[in-house]
Amino acid sequence: MTMKEIAQSLGLSVATVSRAINNKPNVNPKTKKLIKEFAEKIMYTPNAAAQQLAKKENKTIGILVPTLSNPFFSELIDNVCKLLYDNNYQVIIYNSNNDFSIEKASIKEMVAARVNGAIIILAKSSYEENPLMAFEKLNIPSILLDREMYSYEGAGIYLDNEKGAYEITKNLIVKNCKNIGFLTGNLNLKTASDRFMGYKRALAEHNIPFKEENIFYGDFTIKSGLDSYKKFNLNEIDGIFASNNLMLIGFLKGQKNKNRNIHLACFDKISLLEILDYNITFCEFSFDNICNNVLKFLENNEKNQIYITPMVKG
Repeated sequence: MTMKEIAQSLGLSVATVSRAINNKPNVNPKTKKLIKEFAEKIMYTPNAAAQQLAKKENKTIGILVPTLSNPFFSELIDNVCKLLYDNNYQVIIYNSNNDFSIEKASIKEMVAARVNGAIIILAKSSYEENPLMAFEKLNIPSILLDREMYSYEGAGIYLDNEKGAYEITKNLIVKNCKNIGFLTGNLNLKTASDRFMGYKRALAEHNIPFKEENIFYGDFTIKSGLDSYKKFNLNEIDGIFASNNLMLIGFLKGQKNKNRNIHLACFDKISLLEILDYNITFCEFSFDNICNNVLKFLENNEKNQIYITPMVKG
């Protein structure tokens, strides 16, 4: 709730509410007490940057990421920041470390700072309450980026994870892979479940039976990728599809060049492994396309959702 809305709720002028909240003189003590109690009840957060924002002297975008250790997120945010800087925005980056409590606190800090816009990559996909509601109440443009949230109809820019995983699996099948090991992230995350569905759809369309023993349930980390190596019998597996880059790195750490005949695939591109002469099938997409849409959504306060279709390479 804004100061203007507080004034309207109490039947007072904005000037009176402003003086009371900022402890200025010339306010009736009873009126001041009424305003303070109401502000506390609604958990009103004073806007320290209001004057700057009103004059458009300061345009700040808050960006919340689940981790910066993932090369995909690092490259994505780097590209987004470059475009924002080029358009005279300042950027504040928050890292939730995939921790919901940190995520919640970070969103609260963004609201308190009265950012001009928010770009959010969530730690999970299911929430009892919409975590972006605080921005919507203040009419602050907010965008979900990359990771979808169930039952969310606000602005979002996502990769088509199901389609990308389907095309990668089909690519492996064309290479004569019939026994493809799949490394999935936590299936409570819509990103992971969509990629899993794409993998299964490709198998079904090519009459290849789904085998539970070919699935490793991980959590999008290097450690879980390393653990996955111990699960598979590499004498039977002819292809490995890791649903993110960190899991493939972990798998290769376990493999240690023991079987370079296995076809490798990863949803995310890993530039370093190309340098090391690994032949990996991956999804490629335009960061420019994503970033330009982010800027357009922010500046126009758009509410629709778009899906970027990745191109399979390798």
